[in-house]
Order: sequence, then structure tokens, then C-alpha cells
Amino acid sequence: MTGLRYVVSFFPGVVVLFAISGFLVSGSMERSKNRKEFFVRRVFRLYPELWVCTLVNLLLLLCLTRQRFSTEILFW
Repeated sequence: MTGLRYVVSFFPGVVVLFAISGFLVSGSMERSKNRKEFFVRRVFRLYPELWVCTLVNLLLLLCLTRQRFSTEILFW
């Protein structure tokens, strides 16, 4: 346990982030009627932003590295 405390002391913000995140997610799960509703709401909350960020990153990659950009990354 001493070794774990030593490692965690380097990243106090990460521990706080996980604690708050766990508290909020469990509260959200308690407010849901069932697990299916919780996961459906969670997917619709997270995935649109994920796709937008992915497209923005691909566009920036295309703009910044036009000469070295390979179209194979789009199929990946």
C-alpha cells in the first residue's frame, strides 16, 4: 500500500477526477429507470462529440500535412 500511495502522490488531480466521475456516473445510473436506458443515454451523450472530434482531427491532419497525407488513413 505504501508503494501505491507513493505513485498516487504524483497524480492527485487524476484521483480527484476519478472520484468525482465515479460519483456522478453512479448518480446518473441511480436516476435512470434501468440499465438499458442508462447506457443508451450515455452513448447518445458521448458518441456525437467523439465523431465530431475525430473529423476535426482528420481535417487538421489533412490541412497540416497535405504533402505527406495518405488516403489510407480514411479507411483505417
